Amino acid sequence: MPNMTGIEVCEQIRGKSKGQSPYIIILTGRDHIDDIVEGLSTGANDYMLKPIDKDELHLRLGVGVQKLQERKEVNDDLSAADSNVTDYKRLFEESADAFLLYKNGKYIDCNQAAVTMLGCESKAEVLKAGPSAFSAHKQGDGELSCEKSERITSLAFEQGSHRFEWNHKRKCGEVFPVEVLLTAVPIDDGDGLHITWKDLTHHKGKEKELKRLAHYDVLTKLPNRALFVDRFKQAVAHSKRTKTLLAVCFLDLDDFKPVNDNHGHHIGDKVLIEVSGRIKLCLREGDTVSRQGGDEFTLLLGGLEHSVQAEQILERMLDSLSQPYIVDSTSHNITASCGASISPGHLMPLDELLNQADTAMYYAKQSGKNKFKFYDHEAE
Repeated sequence: MPNMTGIEVCEQIRGKSKGQSPYIIILTGRDHIDDIVEGLSTGANDYMLKPIDKDELHLRLGVGVQKLQERKEVNDDLSAADSNVTDYKRLFEESADAFLLYKNGKYIDCNQAAVTMLGCESKAEVLKAGPSAFSAHKQGDGELSCEKSERITSLAFEQGSHRFEWNHKRKCGEVFPVEVLLTAVPIDDGDGLHITWKDLTHHKGKEKELKRLAHYDVLTKLPNRALFVDRFKQAVAHSKRTKTLLAVCFLDLDDFKPVNDNHGHHIGDKVLIEVSGRIKLCLREGDTVSRQGGDEFTLLLGGLEHSVQAEQILERMLDSLSQPYIVDSTSHNITASCGASISPGHLMPLDELLNQADTAMYYAKQSGKNKFKFYDHEAE
């Protein structure tokens, strides 16, 4: 090229390549080793001496094309790797789940979701405080968090990952349940953990509500039949262990239907809620009252030394239930009839005891209402 050497042309091509990497072969008549070194160090990829052999040039160009293809594949792989890193960082930062990175006993990074979950002001506050600051003193099984965390961390490294529930603690001191996933990952020149937290507070609340609905009456909040059966089993075990008596009672309100008919079910519901409260106040700790439906209730009186104790409880209860009910400034007068079956020395099935108590309650109503009767095992 006029007024320019091949080396100067090479330098200009490299300078104007704007990040591209063309494959450059210098064609020259200068064959001294210093000229070859200078040309290659300037940026040339190959060096050919004149006169040019077409076959050799064709071969060298083929090599150049191959090297350019290999370089493109490497660049593509690096670009993909850079893209993956960028995608991971974006996912880490923007995820709605709390993400943290753990290494050598401390958090080295976290996302905004983790900061928010812990009630902190910034990432720096989370990282400075460390893992122990955000764990409850003890876990649900009673084990110290500091001891259990070491064992779980080791397990995650051994298995590659580990999922479990953990009681964490917010900055304000509130303890809350979290589902934790620990995943072993390489971090710089060592091993670390990628941590995912999912707050279970709402989930646990729904579980608790479902359990309540499954075992408690919606209106009165009293145990339903399912829970009553479970309490009966516990009472039977206690009676066997303490050699005491167990009474099962069936209670039905007298003349409750007119309240619903004349004043509406919303008033009747309020009366039932008041009835439930009065019954509970008359029972001892450990006794159970359950709403069976409508205006029918069952009672479980355990740990009785003799039947007189049951009589005293039932008398007190019927007296309380006979007092006027003031609902929306209107007085309502109702009473209750109750039957009871005291299990003899050999404990009987619950259904049989309830049938006996129901029979005794029927006799109480027949004899004038607002009374209680015991089932007569000998007469039957």
